[in-house]
Amino acid sequence: MIAGDPVAEVCGAVERAVAVGADWASEGHDFENPCILAQVYIFTDRLDAATALLDRGVAHLDRHGWRGTHYSFVQTLRAVAAYRRGDLLAAERDARAAWRLVAELGSGVPSWWWSLGTLIQVLTARGRLAEAHGLAAQNGLGERPCDALLLPDPLTVRGELRLAQGRSADAAADLEAAGRVLEAHGCLSPSWNPWLMDLALARGSARASAQEALVRARRAGTPWAIGRALRTVGLLTPGPESIEVLEHSVEVLERSPARYEHARSLVAWGAALRRANHRSAARAPLRTGLDLATQCGADHLADQARTELAATGARAPRARLTGPEALTPSETRVAALAAGGMNNPQIAEALHISRKTVEKHLAGTFTKLGVHSRHDLDQALASDPAAGDSPHRAA
Repeated sequence: MIAGDPVAEVCGAVERAVAVGADWASEGHDFENPCILAQVYIFTDRLDAATALLDRGVAHLDRHGWRGTHYSFVQTLRAVAAYRRGDLLAAERDARAAWRLVAELGSGVPSWWWSLGTLIQVLTARGRLAEAHGLAAQNGLGERPCDALLLPDPLTVRGELRLAQGRSADAAADLEAAGRVLEAHGCLSPSWNPWLMDLALARGSARASAQEALVRARRAGTPWAIGRALRTVGLLTPGPESIEVLEHSVEVLERSPARYEHARSLVAWGAALRRANHRSAARAPLRTGLDLATQCGADHLADQARTELAATGARAPRARLTGPEALTPSETRVAALAAGGMNNPQIAEALHISRKTVEKHLAGTFTKLGVHSRHDLDQALASDPAAGDSPHRAA
């Protein structure tokens, strides 16, 4: 998978591993085997299989009372799977939990850089650039050269952050350094590490690098990588041809589970149509991209979509992204019951939903309200003056 071999070959190897019992509770297999399987699932777009395997891993570790570095690594992998799916709220929840644990254990634990890098990557996607920058600077992300393949690679993560900050020259330096290490290790998979795509964007005119990333992505055959590479090529292609390439990126990602990348391509396609003065045609992808970005929790991307929509002459909805008014109806119901003193099993029974769904809604609620426990919910739900006589109070 890391070498970028075709998905069919990689998945064939995975099925053979599963057939001999490479799972958490299997006798004769250590902790690393199911973690390797989970990574292969994630980076070949088999996200349902990855999430199911990692959920079993968390349950397995809970049963044995293991809360050390193994637990943090499984949580980190679960955050990576959620990030690739585009569930950025769940990704942030798991990434923060993993980072809190490794921060307590100290920088010597193997999962230190994995947990830190994943949290910064998720925060960057959410548009929380100041917090991501602070974490990177305080903990020296990317300052020490790595001679091994890390998940995710620290220099690549710092390059992504700097690219999002508009620091193109610094981003290019980081990504070039990351690429030298990755190439030396035979890592040719743009699904495992998209450094070549980001480097092309950092340079601004490196369409050849983007084309090479696309060739590698097509060889491997993962929609996440193909769609992202097509978007990179489209963004660097002048004239009307860019619109066709970006539309192709959207079509590829429509067939993948990667909702965040799909939203990014929709917004890029809509923006290209708007720049070409096809304002009416631009509105549909921009509206869809805005809806999807909002569902993903990609605040900065949603703001971009609103700006582009306004430039087409359409009225861009100003959805609340934080505070009580940002909650979905389901989050509102769960939050009200939690604020009233119910625990998760009681809420699940009352609303006829699963405990996992309750956890998901509470995680989204905590992020939108800026709180860290259910004990703060009652005050947070009533603290927004714009909320008026909202259903939160009624509940």
